[in-house]
Amino acid sequence: MTHGHLTSACATVLNVHGVAVSLVIDGGATALVACSPGAARRFEELEFTLGEGPGPDAIRLGRPVFLPDLTQDQGALWPTLVPECMGLDIQAVFCFPLCVGTTAIGVLTAVRTSPGPMTDQENEDALGLAAALTLQLLGGERHPYPTWISLNVPAVQHREIVHQATGILSVQLMLPPDEALIVLRAFAYASERTLWEVARDVVSRRVRLAEEAPGHTSRSSGTGQGSPCSPEVSPCDHRGGC
Repeated sequence: MTHGHLTSACATVLNVHGVAVSLVIDGGATALVACSPGAARRFEELEFTLGEGPGPDAIRLGRPVFLPDLTQDQGALWPTLVPECMGLDIQAVFCFPLCVGTTAIGVLTAVRTSPGPMTDQENEDALGLAAALTLQLLGGERHPYPTWISLNVPAVQHREIVHQATGILSVQLMLPPDEALIVLRAFAYASERTLWEVARDVVSRRVRLAEEAPGHTSRSSGTGQGSPCSPEVSPCDHRGGC
């Protein structure tokens, strides 16, 4: 079964308008390996850019996380993500971790263009699909986990570019990779671009955030001054605060 047929079949079974499957590949970062076109892809990319949302929480907590009605105030949970979702054709989101024991190796995300919770049967079906996907990704008959990660899929390539840019920025700003990723995300959000677009410019050397930050001093022993910020944004000036 191709990835397009997989996502279409999952969406039909769950009575949703789109699904996405992402895998944890490095330090909690994810790679998108299968996704319906349209709203599901845009939502998943938005989560990846901002680093918050029901998908990351489902992975972190190891349990399903639901957002059945985006029109309700959920700003306390995801203060940056929810306002951005108002421009998408999405009214409800349901995220199911792909777990091996207590460890989540990925997440199945389902989106709807109308609000409302899943039925009990749909919820059970989603849990069953998550379990089946986990087994398939870990050692399926034709597409085991390593094969999915290495697929020549644009979404996977985009995530690889983000990881490359994070490494470059980590060296440029003398920051740990997780903090470098925060800087990259803040810059992408402030410039209203996707994370991979900014990452592509960093990797191709079209953008060098350390040089573009006026008065910036990279953190190193003996200086201790300056902050790892872009021209407009620091890790704590993220339209959502720290």
